[in-house]
Amino acid sequence: MCAKPLPKVKREMFRILFYQFLIILAVILTLFLLAGMQKALSVSAGALSYWLPTAFFMWIFSTQVDVHAGIRFLAKFVVGESVKLFTCGILFIVFIKYLPIQLIDAIIGLGVAIVAFWLASLVLVVKKKARL
Repeated sequence: MCAKPLPKVKREMFRILFYQFLIILAVILTLFLLAGMQKALSVSAGALSYWLPTAFFMWIFSTQVDVHAGIRFLAKFVVGESVKLFTCGILFIVFIKYLPIQLIDAIIGLGVAIVAFWLASLVLVVKKKARL
């Protein structure tokens, strides 16, 4: 049986996910206002193809992994991240193939979601260091 991650770690994980979502939403709303619905939907599809697997990975990871298990923790993280990236690719292809969206805008959305993840992580690190 796996011990649950520390509550602080779990909270930080979901805070990153929440900030990532807010950044993505801000970009989508800005594009909607400046460029219209089609561009905003295309960017949304690209961003969601990354954000949804990330949210699922974080949820599973936060409930199933023992953060104190060392090598097992790292192995499960690598496998989980690999599955997440594969799922992201599949979702992206499905969105491109079956939704009326523009490829370049979807790629931009995917890039926005990836950058938003790192930006959200950096913001939390800076906030944490400022408290110390």
